[in-house]
Amino acid sequence: MRAFDNIDGSPVFSPPRDILAVDVVRHVGLPVAIVVAETLSQAQDAAELVEAAYEPLPSITDTKRATDAGAPQVWDGAPNNVAFTWQLGNRTATDAAFEKADHIVRVDLVNNRVVVNSMETRAAIGHWDGKRFTLYSPSQGVHFIQSEVADILGIKVDELRVVTNDIGGSFGMKTMIYPEQPLVLLAAHDLDRPVKWVSERTEAFVSDNQGRDQVNRAELALDADARFTGIRVRSIANLGAYYSNFGMYVPTLTGASLLSGVYTVPAIHVEVTGVFTHTVPTDAYRGAGRPEATYVVERLVDAAARQLKIDPAELRRRNLIPKDAMPYTTAIENVVDDDDGSPQIVFPQVVYDSGDFPRMMETALKHVDYQGFAARRDKAQSAGKLPGLGIAMFIENAGGYGRTHKAAVSVDDKGDVKVVIGTQAMGQGIATGYAQVIADNLGVENARVNVIMGDTDLVMIGSARGRTSGSTGMAVGGVACERAALALIENGKRIAAEVLEASFADIKFSDGDFSVVGTDRRVGLVQVAVAATDP
Repeated sequence: MRAFDNIDGSPVFSPPRDILAVDVVRHVGLPVAIVVAETLSQAQDAAELVEAAYEPLPSITDTKRATDAGAPQVWDGAPNNVAFTWQLGNRTATDAAFEKADHIVRVDLVNNRVVVNSMETRAAIGHWDGKRFTLYSPSQGVHFIQSEVADILGIKVDELRVVTNDIGGSFGMKTMIYPEQPLVLLAAHDLDRPVKWVSERTEAFVSDNQGRDQVNRAELALDADARFTGIRVRSIANLGAYYSNFGMYVPTLTGASLLSGVYTVPAIHVEVTGVFTHTVPTDAYRGAGRPEATYVVERLVDAAARQLKIDPAELRRRNLIPKDAMPYTTAIENVVDDDDGSPQIVFPQVVYDSGDFPRMMETALKHVDYQGFAARRDKAQSAGKLPGLGIAMFIENAGGYGRTHKAAVSVDDKGDVKVVIGTQAMGQGIATGYAQVIADNLGVENARVNVIMGDTDLVMIGSARGRTSGSTGMAVGGVACERAALALIENGKRIAAEVLEASFADIKFSDGDFSVVGTDRRVGLVQVAVAATDP
């Protein structure tokens, strides 16, 4: 069973996606033509002369009604606009929990679509030197862009160089491939000169991948003591008119895997129906599925507190995963029957390695004077104000999420340190953090550390998935820098042992110097770097 087979085992429908619309325009904001001119004003004037003859067709933009009988079809190969049906969790155990439940709480939720509004809009510059393409474009990982765009152009990966400098905000939305990236390269090839494109803010609102857009029916089962025994979710996820690179993952693997929240829930099952609509594709943006899962869980808990007339803090207190239960394995594994009828886990269980959720909540309640809120509310209401106090617990599968990074560290004969790493800075200061990690380990000044990222010609090592996302910057990249620095020190010890005519086992490193244990004989990092160039 592959991750994205349908529930019945059939393959998922995968529609084609052209870089310019062919025959049918399936959403507002889809590029239909490209105009290249000497100046911006000329290009704008020329674009006004482009005439597209449109024949209006029925459309569907409503997520909930996309699968209704008679709804306009986005793709002939996707009946009722169903892109896929997907499930995660143990359906049998969850159904049993609801059959035995003393209380069942249900909520219907709409997680509305959000439009991306990054500080700087998307941009791309294409260059062709007669032999090789170069693409300058803000991205969250040049290696991922390189492999994807090369595939679109039908060229070898090493025939395309991708460079990313400043990004100007992303939060996921510049990870993906957009039509303008291969378009500027094709135009540069045909015109034999560089071609630049920069999105305007108004077009960004209708062309950049968007986020969220889910309709959920969620249920919570509780026992007589108001302890959670099961969660069941049925979700309709709007994918837009096309799949974006990670559009399928957001409502499924990334979001659904956190439906336990911070609570002890013995049984969980989620079923997701991905639907096509005549809208902009959705993909990763500001949390990519995890906020959606949190919204479902926390709304369920609040609804249960109201239905059972239990204080929201007390209900959470009864069900939070205790500190002594860590590491805690959630119930969100995917169990299917094998050919012989025995259960088989086909999705790895989610394990929380650490955390003290009860202490976190109690600390927060104390800081806001939760016990004194009723009196403050009554006083405010007498003055015509309507204060409220809500509680929400959030958990995030960040800090790597199964991703790896590699870093290479070297020191030259002047004492300057070069760090080459396949992550991508997006304004969060990770280059400064990397420099601090390296400087602390090597005993050099921060200013001497030069961090190189965002160029496939210079950075031939990237993450396993070729991008920076899921909070991997310092959490994973920083560890890679530290391990690379420690590896450099180990190599340096071997060279220092030769220079100092001592045993490798007797060499220690501290504050930028290699020394022989028990003596005053030492050699600096720069001297070792110089010695390293001597065969």
